[in-house]
Amino acid sequence: LGNGTRLVFKGFEGYNGTEIAVDKPLTLKPVWERQHRVRIESRYVLSEERYFTANETLYTLMPIVQEFGNGTVVELRNMTVYAQDGAVLATWNQSLSRGNMAMVKYTLTQPATVKVEWRILQTIRVESVVKSFEERVENGSSIDVRRWLPETVELGNATRLALKAVYVDGARTGSWLITVSKPMNIRVEYVPQYLVSMALEAGEGYLAEPDNVVLEGEGETRVYTPPMAYIDSGTWRTVSIRYRGAEVNVDQTISIQGPGEYRLRTGLKTVRIKAVDMLGIPAPFTEAWIYPDIRASTAYDGQAKLPAAPPTDGRG
Repeated sequence: LGNGTRLVFKGFEGYNGTEIAVDKPLTLKPVWERQHRVRIESRYVLSEERYFTANETLYTLMPIVQEFGNGTVVELRNMTVYAQDGAVLATWNQSLSRGNMAMVKYTLTQPATVKVEWRILQTIRVESVVKSFEERVENGSSIDVRRWLPETVELGNATRLALKAVYVDGARTGSWLITVSKPMNIRVEYVPQYLVSMALEAGEGYLAEPDNVVLEGEGETRVYTPPMAYIDSGTWRTVSIRYRGAEVNVDQTISIQGPGEYRLRTGLKTVRIKAVDMLGIPAPFTEAWIYPDIRASTAYDGQAKLPAAPPTDGRG
């Protein structure tokens, strides 16, 4: 009859089956059964098209969760039965579900289409020294690993672990943000950090506090600012040491192996001065300074020491 409806010959009225023996004149009245097409549209699990008796009560079943064995899982989002004219005949009632099976019940009064919607989930396996776990994440979503793991973990004794890098299926990423498009193995790397202070050698045992120190190592950069800062464990090279606005760096490496104070070589020096009067006689108790807060008074011999003098040639 077209449009998804058909008549199926079932036999003759008063007779069983469609074959009869003709041994006398007969009047036969054919029996027809009206059937409607039911089309199941589902990207996953099952798609099919079948005919069922008109006005029959039908039950369409689908798994709520279907695993494919490769780390990809589909989860039923919705199941809706539409009539040929677009009207909704029935929708999935989750309260009628039994175990892992979802069911939609409807009476077939016209051709119908059952549209099944799925949500794709990918299995993400995360490994780290802080914790390891497995989670299913919707396909196409972007996940910040810091949603799962802390950026730092305090261990006590001025020591902590800090998030350093993320590896997806063995390849290091340049971001904490990961777009999920397949099952993934994620390894999150932490590095020990120690709370340190840095002092500048200013000549003859004197120490000075830097403005900041820029460190480089293994492609990473860290900036120390006083009075204290957490710095990664490892060997670092000083690429810049600023003191009162001047560059005083001397190329060197330092090995951070624990909390404490680390002393850095610099271009700073301690300057000895001698004050004399107009007659060339030592002038005791004469005040001298390089900076307003670094002052010294000459002794009886007219001499004094001024620490943390910047290099005169800019290189130390």
